[in-house]
Amino acid sequence: MQALEGDLIYVEHEHSVDFIPVSESELIERSPTRGGTSILLGTLQIEVDIPSATLLYPWGQFPRGHWKKARIEPTGFGEGGIRIANTEDLELKPAVSLEVWPEDECSTLFDPTTGWLCVTTKKFEGLKLVEFARGAVIGLDGNEMNALWLKPHFYSTHPAAKIAAVS
Repeated sequence: MQALEGDLIYVEHEHSVDFIPVSESELIERSPTRGGTSILLGTLQIEVDIPSATLLYPWGQFPRGHWKKARIEPTGFGEGGIRIANTEDLELKPAVSLEVWPEDECSTLFDPTTGWLCVTTKKFEGLKLVEFARGAVIGLDGNEMNALWLKPHFYSTHPAAKIAAVS
């Protein structure tokens, strides 16, 4: 499976991350319900397809004031699909998010030179890296998620708002 094609964005005015899929049909092919639940990493969310437990894309509030500057950049990542393991032990329910990392346990590193962000609670080096949506990379230690790398395009306002204002 390849990474979901789209534009990962950070909207300064909203303090939020959003993902704009290139193709609605590709998103619907992966998830006919277009998600349905999410996993929480602090205030940031990763949309999840309930029937397949496949991660789709990141989104949500993500205030920049908590980011720490660092020299970071993921290397050696490939593309692929990521599924939540042991779903028989979890019941994925529509609109009921699963908290993976409480906000007070997350730290975010940001490299203004490369544009990469890394959200983690533990180590973020030496992990298997998989890009599941364009600009969004999961860091795995075995089957455990230890990091989420993001490389968004930065906007002062949401690009869709500009389109709507013109129409």
